Amino acid sequence: MFPRSCTRLLQRFVFAVAYMYCLLLIHHYNDAQNKNQSFLSSNIVKFELESRNETLRKQCGLHPGPPTTHQKNQLKNQQNTKLSDFYHKLHLKEASKSLLYIKDHNLVWCIVPKVASTSWSLALLEQNGFTKEQLRLTEKPLQVILRGVYRLLSPDKLNATMASAVSFFFVRHPFERLVSAYRNKLEDSSQEHDGDYFYKNYGRRIVKKFRKNKKVNSKREPTFDEFVDYLIGTDINSYDEHWKPIWLYCNVCEFSYDYIIKYENFKDENSYFIDKLKATKHLPQTFELSWENRGNMKSKSSIDVSKEYFKDLKSEQIWKLYEKYEQDFYYFSYNLEGFV
Repeated sequence: MFPRSCTRLLQRFVFAVAYMYCLLLIHHYNDAQNKNQSFLSSNIVKFELESRNETLRKQCGLHPGPPTTHQKNQLKNQQNTKLSDFYHKLHLKEASKSLLYIKDHNLVWCIVPKVASTSWSLALLEQNGFTKEQLRLTEKPLQVILRGVYRLLSPDKLNATMASAVSFFFVRHPFERLVSAYRNKLEDSSQEHDGDYFYKNYGRRIVKKFRKNKKVNSKREPTFDEFVDYLIGTDINSYDEHWKPIWLYCNVCEFSYDYIIKYENFKDENSYFIDKLKATKHLPQTFELSWENRGNMKSKSSIDVSKEYFKDLKSEQIWKLYEKYEQDFYYFSYNLEGFV
């Protein structure tokens, strides 16, 4: 017979072992659930990305965008091989300006302004030895600094490089991107380091041409309404890169991209994309991305702020503006919900 105190001690020991075993089972169960959830989430993202590429290829056939100026000249001179080749090379030279070849990682990135370009530029610059402190002291946009580190794609090697590298770009609702560009580049020229440049090259001209009543509105910078009128009345080939349609800027129907990441699903899709690049050794395990330049919109979402800017536009303006960005809506599955 065990003494009563030993019996109680043994019972407590058995209870403690049973309790620890139950905790272990719960931990394994939760771990399995998390892995299953992660696997499910990863497969959903993979399916979304693959479907997006399929949609793009289909819509390029159904709703092709207008040719660029160089492409028009190439078509006009089909009978003259030398002249046709000349304009084709000019087209490739223009197309290559938006593509950055990150040689040490074998990546090709079409840097679309106002869609995560600051975040990715910062992360890639840090991989090249720059510190956040150094970059905060410079007035140059991070994208400009990055272009100084990596060369643009050579036009004669463009197709071959696109075929061998992992290529990608980021997209965003066309109207949301426009509002972001307007707020950042034109709304208040004193707020940004390049505000004076955009005022002199765009803002001043927009006001001069599209301000209907200068006595009523004495604001130095263009209003959003005036900016929209400017976009409607201007050939998209002449647009600045900050508001040029993405399909045109990245030549999405001409070049085949591996990944198209949506701003609206950025957290999940970008994480999946980075994991894939790390797994295939295109990026080191130390690569980290911090979400930069998301704007100062406090409690309102970016899309809600955009709708606020659009609410005072005439319906006719919105539809004419839509025509300018029609391909972006078709190609990347966006709609006008909440804007008209």
